[in-house]
Amino acid sequence: MDAPEGSNDAALRGFLTRLARYANDWLEDRQLMDEHRRLMDELDSTGDLDALLEAVGATREELNAWAISPLRSEGLLDAMMARVGVRAEEISALVIEDVRRACRCCASWKQCRRWLRDGGAADAYREFCPNATLLDHLAEAARRRTS
Repeated sequence: MDAPEGSNDAALRGFLTRLARYANDWLEDRQLMDEHRRLMDELDSTGDLDALLEAVGATREELNAWAISPLRSEGLLDAMMARVGVRAEEISALVIEDVRRACRCCASWKQCRRWLRDGGAADAYREFCPNATLLDHLAEAARRRTS
């Protein structure tokens, strides 16, 4: 027995919606990676790359391995901390720098961006975020302070 025509239409619409989202994600990923490469090339040509490396505490090899710029990763981290209930101003400078360093070279930035954008399950970040344990600890400490 064939499936009703309406269910085929709904399945096709669902597939096309997912396909469009994946295509948009792919384009955004390419744009972010290209933006990172252009920024690094520009900073290198102007002689400002060494200052950036010193500011973020990275080597040229580490910076070249990153798929997105340190500035973009900080934006993702700020959004991640806000979503899990962590305020950067309540964390010591040393701890926040360790969190930022892990975030800068994170290979899961695409999953992070999608989780933040799509409003995924509140605890789903634990599946991909290398800072999840620390963020959980910091969020719990913040909840205790406000109680």
